[in-house]
Amino acid sequence: MKNLALFNDNNFLPEGYTVRKVVRAVILNEKETEVLFFGNGSLLVGGGVEEGESYEDALRRETMEEVGANIEIISEVGEVVAYRDFSKQKYIVQGYICKIVGSLVKPTTTQFEEKITVPVWQSIPYAISNLENKILEIEKAYLNKPKDDKFQQKVHNRKTSIAFLKETQLLLNK
Repeated sequence: MKNLALFNDNNFLPEGYTVRKVVRAVILNEKETEVLFFGNGSLLVGGGVEEGESYEDALRRETMEEVGANIEIISEVGEVVAYRDFSKQKYIVQGYICKIVGSLVKPTTTQFEEKITVPVWQSIPYAISNLENKILEIEKAYLNKPKDDKFQQKVHNRKTSIAFLKETQLLLNK
């Protein structure tokens, strides 16, 4: 899988970090003009890969849990590696272009935060701009505070989504 980005807030390559495998879906509408977002328009659909699960199986499970979608995986987008220093974790995030098969159904999540979140469609240019603005807001909120795991999580998740969206734009324009 193509490496799209490395997010490392250090001047060195961290060692001894626990690996966390994660998947993200760039779910396109039928016209391939919009992407489905989760978490108030700030996250691509996806999540952690469980023990013994393939990236593709995790992606199918996560899309059903979060937005109630059966998906077809169209192609790989790429991979992003992000180091979270405070939790000592190396996130390996793989992204895939997907399309919804059939209609959305009731999501299968049991998490309260996910149950109350409504998925939204956004154009890719708008989504990139929106994510860049959210990163600036987060950085401003932490201007006079020490950085922590929550800061890295919020910023790295959005930067990862931007990397996947920009690569998707390139792939769609080929």
